[in-house]
Amino acid sequence: MYGFLPELHNKVLNQIDPKTGMLELDFSDDEHYHFFLEQIGGLESFEQKHAHLLPVLQELRTTPLLRASKLSEYGFHEGPDDKMAIQNLLFQPAAQTASGWTAGADPKGLTLAEITADYIERKDRISVVSYLYDVTSGELLHTTADEVEHSRQYNGKIQADYPNYLEDTPRQFMIHSTFYCSASASARDEVAAPRLNAYVTKNTGFTLQGNTNIIKSFTLNDPVIRPDHLNDPNHKEVKISYIREGSIPDYDYTNDDQPFVDGDHTRILVRVPFSVTVEAADKWWIKGMDESYGYRMWLKNMINGTVNFYGDPDAIIQHKDAFDDQNRCIRMTFTFPQSWNNILDFSKVGYQAYTDVDFYSSFAVLMSGPYDLPVGISVKSDGKDYDPLNIQSAKIFIQWGCVARETKIAMADGTFKRADEVRIGDDVRDMNDAAVTVRKVLTGPEAKLYRLSTDSYSVRVTPDHIMCTEHGLLRAIEVIPGMRLHTVDGLQTVTKTGWSDYGDTVYNFEFDTETVMIGSGFLMGDSMLQNRTKELDIHEH
Repeated sequence: MYGFLPELHNKVLNQIDPKTGMLELDFSDDEHYHFFLEQIGGLESFEQKHAHLLPVLQELRTTPLLRASKLSEYGFHEGPDDKMAIQNLLFQPAAQTASGWTAGADPKGLTLAEITADYIERKDRISVVSYLYDVTSGELLHTTADEVEHSRQYNGKIQADYPNYLEDTPRQFMIHSTFYCSASASARDEVAAPRLNAYVTKNTGFTLQGNTNIIKSFTLNDPVIRPDHLNDPNHKEVKISYIREGSIPDYDYTNDDQPFVDGDHTRILVRVPFSVTVEAADKWWIKGMDESYGYRMWLKNMINGTVNFYGDPDAIIQHKDAFDDQNRCIRMTFTFPQSWNNILDFSKVGYQAYTDVDFYSSFAVLMSGPYDLPVGISVKSDGKDYDPLNIQSAKIFIQWGCVARETKIAMADGTFKRADEVRIGDDVRDMNDAAVTVRKVLTGPEAKLYRLSTDSYSVRVTPDHIMCTEHGLLRAIEVIPGMRLHTVDGLQTVTKTGWSDYGDTVYNFEFDTETVMIGSGFLMGDSMLQNRTKELDIHEH
C-alpha cells in the first residue's frame, strides 16, 4: 500500500499479477471503471478524444470481462500474449569507463524508463498515461500521456532531470501506466463493433546513489554466447539448437523437445535458459528474490505479441555461493527453469527462421544491511548497458529446416546429392554455376510440406522456403498455379501446388554468404536468404 495514493488506486494496483506485471481492467467493475476515468482525465475528456468509443465503453459497463483461460489440456499456457510493460527503471546516471562505472557522466534527461506495448493484432489507437512517483517522499515527479495510431506496438520513454533525484540515501520510486487501445472490426467479422481494452502495469526501482553501494556486481550466466564462439564475427546471437539432430556446429544451447499434439493443434514448448549471479557490496548481504515484486521475462520479434515466461516461481533456484564472516550470503546465483511453461502453435513458428529474437528479464533482489531494501535488476537484448544493474544480453537465434530429405541438391562437381546426404564442407553449385561451401546443415521435424510442381520438376518444401519466381523472391506458400518459377531449364509454369504429408526431418544449408542453390531443378534460397526475407517481413508488418 502506498500512503500517498488514494485508496482506489491502491486497490487496483494491488490486483496486478506479479507473473505478468499487468492487470486488464474490467469496466463493469466500479473500481476499475472509476480508476480508468481518473487516469485519462475523466469521461468528458475521453468523449472529446474518442467519441466513437463512448457507446463501446457504455456497453462494457454492463458486460463483465471474461478472462478466458489460455491453458491447454496439458496445463501449458498458450502463447503469444498481448503485453504491456515498464522496462529498465533507472535513476542513476552512469557511464562505463576502463576502470568501471562512474556516476554523473550522462547528460540531463537520460531515459528513466521505457514504456512498451506489443499486441497480437494491429490497433487503431494505443493510448498510454504514465505517472512517476518518489515513494520515499510521496511526491508525484512526472506525468506523461502519449498515443500512436495504426500500430501493434507502442514504445515511449519517461525522462526527467536526474540531479533533482540524487541523494546519498537510496530512495524508492514507482511508475504505473494505464494503456487503452481500440480496434475496428476485423476483416473476419465486418459487422462487429469497435473494441476497447484497457490495462494497468507498474514497476518499482531504487537508486544506488552517492556513497551508498549495495550491489557490487551483477553477472549474466545464461543465455550467453559460449566462449569458443566469441571470436566468430558471424556469431552475434545466442544460438539455441531447437529440436535438432546435432547438425548445427556452433550452437550455444540445445534441447531435444519435439512438437506434440495438443487437441487439434501441434504445439512446441518454449525453452530458453536464464541465470544471473548477484554479489553484495560491503556491509550488505542478500536475502533472496523479492517475491512481492515477482518477475518479468519474455521474448519478442518472433511473432506478433510477446512470448511470456510462465514458469513456477517455486522452481527458481536461489543458490548461496559465498558468505561473510557472520555466515550471511554475499553472493547468490538465481537460475530460472528452462521450460517457460508456454507453448506455441508449431504450424506458425515451425516454418519460420528467427535470427533476431529479443530477450528481456527483470526481478528484484531483497538486500539487507543498515536496512532491508529490494533492488531491481534487468537484462535486455534490445538496449544497452545502462548501469551495473541494467545490462545488455545478446539476441536469440532460432531456426528451422526447410526442404524434404529426398530433394536433389546440385553439387559443384556436376553430381547430385539428396538433402540428407549433404555434409558440412561439401561444395554445392549455386545459380551462377560457382562452387559454394556448406558451412552449416540445419535440420528439424515437419509433419507436412508444401509441394510445387511444373511439367518437368517437383519439390516439397516448408511453406516459408524462398523460391525464385518471375516476380522475385517469394515464399513457397505464396506461389500459385500459373506463376513461373526459375529452374535449371529456365522459367517454367507452375501446374500444381498443395500440401503433402511428410512426418520426417527437413534440411536447409548455410554458406559464407546468401546463396541461391538448386534443389530438384528449382532455384531456391538458402537459410541466410530466408532469414533476411523473414526479417524484412517483420519490419514491414
